[in-house]
Amino acid sequence: MNKTDCLLAIVLELQGRQVVRAELGRESTENFNILSGALLSFGTAECEPAYTAVRKDATRRLF
Repeated sequence: MNKTDCLLAIVLELQGRQVVRAELGRESTENFNILSGALLSFGTAECEPAYTAVRKDATRRLF
């Protein structure tokens, strides 16, 4: 997975979480922080571990 594909996967993952949160009636304000953290880690980390971290973090914050 190249960095562009990975960034797209991260954005789609967060977008999906936002839709679920909206359906649950919750405000979704942390997606920007999650995405910012992922973007900051791009320079120092491989893409797939960054994506995995975003998935775990987003899942934990969702519930």
